[in-house]
Amino acid sequence: LEKTFAIEKAVKRARLYLTGVGMFETYLDGKKLGEEYLAPYINDYESGIQVLTFPIEKSLEEEKEYTLSILLGKGWYMGTFGLKNQSCLFGDEMKAIAELHVDYEDGSQEVIGTDESWKYRGSDIEDSGIYMGEIYNHSLWEKRENPWKKVEIKTAPGRLTERYSLPVIVKEKLAVQEVIHTPAGETVLDMGQNMVGFMEFESALPQGTKVTLDFGEVLQNGNFYNDNYRTAKARFEYISDGRKETVRLHFTFLGFRYVRVNGWPGEVEPSAFRGCVVYSDL
Repeated sequence: LEKTFAIEKAVKRARLYLTGVGMFETYLDGKKLGEEYLAPYINDYESGIQVLTFPIEKSLEEEKEYTLSILLGKGWYMGTFGLKNQSCLFGDEMKAIAELHVDYEDGSQEVIGTDESWKYRGSDIEDSGIYMGEIYNHSLWEKRENPWKKVEIKTAPGRLTERYSLPVIVKEKLAVQEVIHTPAGETVLDMGQNMVGFMEFESALPQGTKVTLDFGEVLQNGNFYNDNYRTAKARFEYISDGRKETVRLHFTFLGFRYVRVNGWPGEVEPSAFRGCVVYSDL
């Protein structure tokens, strides 16, 4: 979802109030707002969906145009979840609602909300789920049309409520402890401990390169093993278009110690990968 707006005067205070189902990330001119991941977390969607607040006055300058973007994922709302591995347990459409309240130095106020002036189109996240992992595919739209479309106004699946979840952020970044070449011929990263979160790496990989990361908690007979995850794929697939970027998952998290790497061109250097440990304050 996307909206371009202009700031004409000096800004005193600006607050973006935002929520969505299942999960969202929000960006101002392509830069992620806030340090939280997996927002707005798990909700009782019928009784209330918690709203997050982003203070952004330091990011807004007068006489400048900005683009506000909301990236949506399935999360617990739409994704495969539950004992029966059902999908769309709570709904079958991703939605967002937002209001940007801008207080100007001259005492006036402006509210920019989600309305018919917004537009939307498909992202490069081909699929994402709590159990299955994520496919981040920069070639997804190469041979398919993906035009901007006018948004549709929908009803909320439940009332909006103040937030009650503590922020989930990257608390630690772990270095790869060892690159293991298993008896089965696999390349496996050992993080040295079980962790919860995701891997990230810097990419300037050639166009069309497909890197697959599989996640597991233990080795079996020295080889990668995650059959204890049962039907959960716990996999991250990344297809490059040649751009330079930091690659990470957006709308899921994993519990793991070992990461099997397939498709990486050349020798895998441990310094190319980082483990991002995410949790809330304890």
